[in-house]
Amino acid sequence: MFSRFWFFVIAAFAGAAMAAAFLGQAAYNRLAAGHLDEQLRRDRFEVELFLRLDGRARLDAIDPMTRNGDVRAVLEESNARAPGAPLPAASRQRLEQSLGAPNRQLDEGQADILIVVDKNREIVAQLGGGTPALGAKLDDYPALAQVLQGEDKADLWMPNELLYRIAVRPVQSGGQTIGAVVHAMEVDED
Repeated sequence: MFSRFWFFVIAAFAGAAMAAAFLGQAAYNRLAAGHLDEQLRRDRFEVELFLRLDGRARLDAIDPMTRNGDVRAVLEESNARAPGAPLPAASRQRLEQSLGAPNRQLDEGQADILIVVDKNREIVAQLGGGTPALGAKLDDYPALAQVLQGEDKADLWMPNELLYRIAVRPVQSGGQTIGAVVHAMEVDED
């Protein structure tokens, strides 16, 4: 009853069924990948939009800090000192106290780390993130060069394996950029 012909027909039918199943699976995978790509594209657009809006809001929020008289005075003092000469501790403390209140007024936008750097990228004052060593520089943030040329910058930065949202504004005096205020917020679950 079962001759070789019937075995061949059954094998051909099984092969065609397997080929159809593989083709159907490949078509489904292409469709699923297309949907995933589209979802990732939309998610990326939303995240980029959020980061741009958040960056602009933080840049606007720290603008009063860049116009603070103490910030300008201490930065001018820091830029005028001889290379290698330390900035007086009283100037650093005065600046940190002067920036503490405006930072706290930002409520949810309060910086986790607030840094003031002079035109040589030397950290003049820092709130949060520990105490920097005397003469420490902020050389590991490459966009700071653009800011010290007068541009605002909102960006992401990853020092010490932690991701931060950064907003950096230049401090101007007499038409010259004399330093910058760096506002850093750690990226968290929210």
